[in-house]
Amino acid sequence: MLADRPWRSQQHGLPPTGFSLVELMVALALSVLLIGAILQVYMVNKRTFLKQDQDSIARESGRFAIETMARDLRMAGLLGCGSFSLTGRSIPVRSYLNVTDFPYAIETGLRGFDATGTGLGSAVVLASVNPAPGGTWAPALPPALAGQVLPGSDVVVITGIESAGWRLVSPFTTGAQIFVETPNDIARGDILLVSDCNQAQVFQASAIGGGGANVTGAPAALTPGNATPIATRGPAGPFGDGSEVSRVRSLAYYIGQGADGRPTLIRQSVQTTSASTADLVRDELISDVETLQLTYGIDDDGDFRIDRFDSADAVADWGRVRSVHIGVLIRTPNEVLPDGGAVVYPVNEVDVTAPNDRRQRWPLTINVALRNRLP
Repeated sequence: MLADRPWRSQQHGLPPTGFSLVELMVALALSVLLIGAILQVYMVNKRTFLKQDQDSIARESGRFAIETMARDLRMAGLLGCGSFSLTGRSIPVRSYLNVTDFPYAIETGLRGFDATGTGLGSAVVLASVNPAPGGTWAPALPPALAGQVLPGSDVVVITGIESAGWRLVSPFTTGAQIFVETPNDIARGDILLVSDCNQAQVFQASAIGGGGANVTGAPAALTPGNATPIATRGPAGPFGDGSEVSRVRSLAYYIGQGADGRPTLIRQSVQTTSASTADLVRDELISDVETLQLTYGIDDDGDFRIDRFDSADAVADWGRVRSVHIGVLIRTPNEVLPDGGAVVYPVNEVDVTAPNDRRQRWPLTINVALRNRLP
């Protein structure tokens, strides 16, 4: 009975039910065009969102990288009682440590290492998106950093003391002990510097007594340990009123390979571990920092004005360095550009050719004055 309904509708003058083949094809074609337009708008918006998101991540990372370095560089060479590193003014520093090179060469203040081929006006090609450590530097890297730095990136070492310190109190020193005001948070294994503005001595705390009031510096099973017990007198005389003790800061910045294989800004700093050992601890600060280029503002005539900027291999007297110019090349974590290409970026007087991929990159620079090298 159902099969004869179309015939009956035509027999009674009613329009036929359903669509013709032509109408169906037109409807499908319009649907395909509409869906295609919607997908196109969606893909464009998605690419725009991803690019903006990646750009913001990279720019924020870059700002964090250079501001973190700048904060530590400003405090380079702090040894208490003002700037001991001013031209014509220095104090004797005696170290009792078993190791007196990096990271325990405290009195250096600042030292740079220039990657071979990255001097002022040079050109560097980053051959790989995620390179392995290697390369050479002038001067040669300290053994503690060898095999960790990516080729084509500079290294800087910063030493001094922390801004917080504690006064020595009477009787100031006795035997291998110093007497410190309390409360303080000095711990066994800390690397310490005692200074009275005329002299200083560096040692590792081997024992803490009297609730922090008595700090001993003697040979013990520590790293790096003391070669001999500390003396009651410093290199210029006894310590008395006005003497202070502070924890030592010693750290290095460089571009290394992160745990995920990406080029990463690394900071290694001396820290006291739970085993009362003072050793370098590696911190991965920011990923996707491809190169670090450093130049140093040099005061040739001692008037505290910058006469020239030069790379580390050309610095003859690090005591005359008054500022550091930092340059980094930041990239987005993922490929966000529609097309790739090997682009050249100026990074602190060095032309850096990036790998041929679709990542967005930005060179960032900042000039940092060394507070403890200025009047």
